[in-house]
Amino acid sequence: MEQAQQQVRRLRHDMANHLDVMAGLDDAKMREYLDQLRTSPAMTTGKLYCENRVVNAVITSKKSLIDENGIDAKIELILPNDLPLTDIELCALYANCLDNAIEANLKLPAGQKALSLRSYADKGLLALELENNMSGKLKTRGGVIVTSKADAKNHGLGLVGIREIVQKYDGRMEVTHTDTVFGMTISIPLAM
Repeated sequence: MEQAQQQVRRLRHDMANHLDVMAGLDDAKMREYLDQLRTSPAMTTGKLYCENRVVNAVITSKKSLIDENGIDAKIELILPNDLPLTDIELCALYANCLDNAIEANLKLPAGQKALSLRSYADKGLLALELENNMSGKLKTRGGVIVTSKADAKNHGLGLVGIREIVQKYDGRMEVTHTDTVFGMTISIPLAM
């Protein structure tokens, strides 16, 4: 995001020069020059999903991976920039949720890949609702979801981290799943 903002500042700075060049070109060359400007990285800024800069950066980062893998994603966020969680906690919460959803979708054939993320801060609560398609049963131990990866020591930490953040703020986390759909609902009280 910082690189994109820097490119926008450079483009604005150079705009007078661009206009001078275009004034001296014939119509065909000017159109070609305009097309180059229009498709430059400075002109293709990321989407603003919400006011919260950290969550927006996480979503922007994950959205490119979602798109690259053909996952149908519905993302609805109404989050202010000012939330009681630290930036590190916000990043971990949203990134782990999306990482798990993306990973589950990668195991599915094209046309079945989908996820939905809704999150908002309202009426004294931070709410996060995630649902994603998946294939097969989740591996559990003692009623707790565990990783299905061979290297369990270095994997399966996402849900644990999410749960720790939720508990730190006296929140609630509910996980539901079938053989085809995983769902997670989180609510965290906001300090008034």
